[in-house]
Amino acid sequence: MAKLLRDLDPLIDQLELALRPDGIAVFHEYIHWSTFGLHPHGAVLQRFGAAVLTSFEASGGDANVNRRLPSLLAARGFALEALRPPSWLEPFVSIYGRRLQAMGLWSAAAAAEAEAAMATARRDPGSIWVGPTVLEVVARRPAAAT
Repeated sequence: MAKLLRDLDPLIDQLELALRPDGIAVFHEYIHWSTFGLHPHGAVLQRFGAAVLTSFEASGGDANVNRRLPSLLAARGFALEALRPPSWLEPFVSIYGRRLQAMGLWSAAAAAEAEAAMATARRDPGSIWVGPTVLEVVARRPAAAT
């Protein structure tokens, strides 16, 4: 499993060194995992989100790192230029669900129930995903002053 970052300063230090003036960095990180869900058909998917959060916390990282990242970038002089919503939630349930099963945090029965709930939601035009609010940050390093 990938290790999640808790301390972002070393990452930003390296970004400042590696990014040229007017260069752009794109981050794809989570803001609030407890909001994960599918409405109105997804009670089982709320349990999936809770299992994912438990697995992330067990890795020692900060699952909601993007609550801090934008302000840390701004404090270092980066300009935040974009915010985009997630498009990957349904495939994530299937893919990461297998990992959660291996960790004992999710069951095959729950996975089947989640697949059925997602299939029902695909047929209901009023269904919406609520994700962990992925923040895709586009940060531009300002050009050096002349």
